[in-house]
Amino acid sequence: MAWPRMLRIRQTFPRSRVADIPRTVAQALGAAVLPIKGGDAVAVGAGSRGIANIDVIVGAAVRWLRDLGARPFVFPAMGSHGGGTPEGQLAVLAHYGITEATMGCPIRATMDVVRVGETLGLPVWLDRYAAEADWIGLVNRVKPHTDFKGSIESGLFKMLTIRARSSITAPTSTTATKPSSRRSVARCFRKRGSASASGSSKTGTTKRRESKHSPPRASKPASVVF
Repeated sequence: MAWPRMLRIRQTFPRSRVADIPRTVAQALGAAVLPIKGGDAVAVGAGSRGIANIDVIVGAAVRWLRDLGARPFVFPAMGSHGGGTPEGQLAVLAHYGITEATMGCPIRATMDVVRVGETLGLPVWLDRYAAEADWIGLVNRVKPHTDFKGSIESGLFKMLTIRARSSITAPTSTTATKPSSRRSVARCFRKRGSASASGSSKTGTTKRRESKHSPPRASKPASVVF
């Protein structure tokens, strides 16, 4: 059989690049008009997905917060990665260049979680250190998910609902990946007081059922800001 004539071609796609990452991060955060005040504790979540220049991005966010007079700290937002231990997750962050020395702020890792709400009859858990902060900021990529489609996609939301919790919540986290559950979990966090990128915010309450075996609840609402 005669093969058809084959030609080699090269296609170049547009690849926009950020020349000055720290400056771009600072400009984006400043333009968001976030209602963070001096003295506020801000938990900055760093993941384990190997984002290019993640150390530079997280460091720039931390410096911007410090310039505001806030008290930022970094926490691992990676679910059960790093062996599901604080030491393992600190090692993952260090592999990406995220340490207390390079960030200029504390890095707090724990497997402890607190209950911040309930949705669809399921408890919603959050990293204890993050729950104790006045604000939570997540640093992650935003892109379409390879498995599910919907108005709420992967990236920041998955990092919030799964990665910002301890590995002991894996069964609940798996359930929360269903589209209806993801939307409900988002509503739960909005009820507890959230701020959008435009700076608008709203607060509210959510009823919770607890037992004597439930971990402690967060003492105050934590908000997702970036």
